[in-house]
Amino acid sequence: MIYINLGFQKNSLTNLQTNFYPALKGIHYIGRFYNQDNYKLFSDLNDLVDNRREFSDNEYISLVSNFKEYQKNFKKILISQENWNIPYQRNHKTNKIEIVPQRIKHEKLLNFLNKLKIDYKIFFIQRNLEESIPSLFATMSDRINSLFGEQFLDINYFLDYIEKKKNGYEKLLLLLNVYNLKEIHKTFPKNKITIFQYDDLKNDKKKFLNDFSNYLQVP
Repeated sequence: MIYINLGFQKNSLTNLQTNFYPALKGIHYIGRFYNQDNYKLFSDLNDLVDNRREFSDNEYISLVSNFKEYQKNFKKILISQENWNIPYQRNHKTNKIEIVPQRIKHEKLLNFLNKLKIDYKIFFIQRNLEESIPSLFATMSDRINSLFGEQFLDINYFLDYIEKKKNGYEKLLLLLNVYNLKEIHKTFPKNKITIFQYDDLKNDKKKFLNDFSNYLQVP
């Protein structure tokens, strides 16, 4: 079984990836690391899903084969990478900021999982959108400026442009689709997705731990 934490962004994921996921018993964590180097296997998968470089047919086959071999040693693997749900990113090859819709990334991930022929579950940690969106917007400010221009750094201008459906608004809307479960369900079936509440993580840690351990089926 592979468990995948796809977000949502600005929901304490850095803390979880640094201090919590690597310490879980009965789960092998190979997702994003902040306090040590990433596993090469995860780095390669990240390049594939995040559309950061092109994979030849042989490279893709090799990645699938290496992952199949790796997972033989672990019954449960946990991956956490919120960038797979982010549409604005830096291309490693060109070093330029580019737009890659979440749908493309999600389909790349799903195709890879289907190649593995292993069961998977996806989960998100959800926070009040009135807090999440401005926080994400601020984090993405450099990328927004690079892609769209300085005027779009005003969140009211950004949202007004979308609301009035001005030319090219769809590319702006992708940032809001980070939190759009209807869009995510277009790729991943609803029965594969579980939502945990950020308020529990922040204010009722015992409930969060109980719910999360039941989900992973570990102590």
